[in-house]
Amino acid sequence: MSVHVAPDNSAVYLVDRCSVKRVLLSSGNLTTVAGLNLQYGACGFDGEGLATSRKVNRPMDVALFTPTVDDQLLYIADANNNRVRMVSLTSGVMSTVVGGVGDGGLAVNARLFFPKSVFSNSVDGSIYIADSENHRIRKITTSTGSIDTIAGIGTAGYNGDFSDAKSAMLNSPTSVVVSKLGEVFIADSRNHRVRKILTNGTIVTLAGTGTAGYNGDFIQSTQSQLNYPTSLLLSVTEKYLFIADTNNHRIRRISLQTGMITTVAGNGIGGFVPNSAQQEAIGVDARETQLNGPHSLSITLNGEVYFC
Repeated sequence: MSVHVAPDNSAVYLVDRCSVKRVLLSSGNLTTVAGLNLQYGACGFDGEGLATSRKVNRPMDVALFTPTVDDQLLYIADANNNRVRMVSLTSGVMSTVVGGVGDGGLAVNARLFFPKSVFSNSVDGSIYIADSENHRIRKITTSTGSIDTIAGIGTAGYNGDFSDAKSAMLNSPTSVVVSKLGEVFIADSRNHRVRKILTNGTIVTLAGTGTAGYNGDFIQSTQSQLNYPTSLLLSVTEKYLFIADTNNHRIRRISLQTGMITTVAGNGIGGFVPNSAQQEAIGVDARETQLNGPHSLSITLNGEVYFC
């Protein structure tokens, strides 16, 4: 399951095993935007066309992009189909954007291997993909339709920092987000790190020591331990980076100005304890709640963070 809040706060998109659904926040109405609603045999691939009559197969993430005032595009990381799909929310038609040789050619012909994250850059419309089992971060330049690797050599591992990101080793990256300045943030999940590509193409570690664990908060993020981080989120002001620290059952936050890391949700104990009626009425400190492997983050324009 993955969650994505529309930039205008109009809807929440929910990704489940065989479909993508949309909840309109004004009415609470739930509809399917891609995939079938059949209980059995709903997952798979059966070509392009009207999104609600075509199959998807374990989609992992979605991203919205508004190229014109008349249309909005929904990109889907269709992981088990090794594709990124695109749905026009105006026409309802779904097509393949990526999935089919390597780099430098048309994206539609490129091969992906279990893409887990897709990010649409609102500045220039480019699309970033965490090509997880190829251990790469890919970028599609939408003006030309070409795809290129911007990080990773295709071999799982870790070979240090302060080098060209294209020469770096990643290990099953699961999330990618990009700042308005062009900095790229990567959840390098099996390396238990968050990596950052500077605007000059150099890769560095932003958080994590490479050892899975938890060693507290209010320390520099480069000294902190993470445990399989799987989702990243920039705050609206881009002063903070949120991390779904999945196996620590916490949501963490890094100040990009000071480098300090803190926990904003989760007490580190995996599970779920329902709130009492009184707690629901007055609210509960998010840091005292139990989470169970959080792995998806999204944010509203007013700074409310959604996760699942």
